[in-house]
Amino acid sequence: FEIAQQNTYPEFISLIESCIKFTEQYTINQNNIIIGHSAGATGVIDALNNIVKKEEKVHIDSVMLFAPWVSAEWFEVFKQTVYKRCESNHFENPHKILPIVNILNQSTKPSYVSIMPKFINDMLEYPFRPDLMNQWNTYITIVAGEKDRKADPVCIQKRFEELQKQPNRNLFKFIILPNARHSFLHIYENNQSVISLIKSQRKKVR
Repeated sequence: FEIAQQNTYPEFISLIESCIKFTEQYTINQNNIIIGHSAGATGVIDALNNIVKKEEKVHIDSVMLFAPWVSAEWFEVFKQTVYKRCESNHFENPHKILPIVNILNQSTKPSYVSIMPKFINDMLEYPFRPDLMNQWNTYITIVAGEKDRKADPVCIQKRFEELQKQPNRNLFKFIILPNARHSFLHIYENNQSVISLIKSQRKKVR
């Protein structure tokens, strides 16, 4: 419970921002790209927006955002699914903790990152700021899965259309990946398409 309380959405954004600042000193003179997926993509957006709000320069050539802005409706389904699973496994969960499987774990036993429901609520309440994204001064490709039920491609496209109203609209690109769903666990089904997308990213002229 104590760990879940510490894993807040603002802390998540701060961690991503720190990682960007740490790594950019090694890549500032090289072609570089940041890739985010799902909540990770949303976190990258808010972290880069934070950097811009501080009037600091973003030293990144390209950003790829796979399935950002997961819908509130899906998060509600996710929470109820987790709670039912806890109940069926006789796991007492009075604080409504949400254990999320850590797919980076290499052991045979699953490990989890625990968050509170407030993490999701805070993420959903962060405003969409196309004006700040416009100031990243980097190429931004937003990728939606055609069959994604978690991050609705129609809703993502509407946000892209808002980005297209910004002065730097030539920096933005939107792609719908045919037949693709949401999870990176099944990304192998589209691996060649994803690799081609990454390789095709535009780079700043140095």
